[in-house]
Amino acid sequence: MARVSPLSLRIKSFVDYCRIEKGLAANSLAAYRRDLNRFAAAFAAADTLPGVEDLRHYIERLYNAGLSARSVARHITSLKNFYRYLLAEQVIESDPTALLISPKQWSTVPKYLNREEIERLLAAPDTARSNGARDKAMVELLYASGLRVSELCSLDVSDAQLQLGYVRVTGK
Repeated sequence: MARVSPLSLRIKSFVDYCRIEKGLAANSLAAYRRDLNRFAAAFAAADTLPGVEDLRHYIERLYNAGLSARSVARHITSLKNFYRYLLAEQVIESDPTALLISPKQWSTVPKYLNREEIERLLAAPDTARSNGARDKAMVELLYASGLRVSELCSLDVSDAQLQLGYVRVTGK
């Protein structure tokens, strides 16, 4: 029977905590699990939790493996959250990730539509169909406000205050 490392058990507890207590989305849980399982594999032979120098060497190995700065930053975030959890659970007395610095991220310029693409998008809903007026209103609201699709989909009729000229949005 294969030996399950104590680190792997702590990772499982952390991911369960994130799912149950924090209510994280499935994609977030999968990213934590993937990052931390890679971390556990790197330290499978260790009897103790990796410290600051171990973590620095691990991050260097991530770069050497060809991971982008964005991926390394996500790994560091996973490690920081995992170690904060261990600290809160009193498994460790101090957090070695507090000394880790995430790499600088290049900010990418958002892609935008040209005038012709915008006009085609706004004209796309078929107002002759029963849902056409609703679809047109949704597309125009998205375009004019910059809402995320998930924010638009979570709106209720009561969120629209037409007399006062605003829509109340809950989201990021």
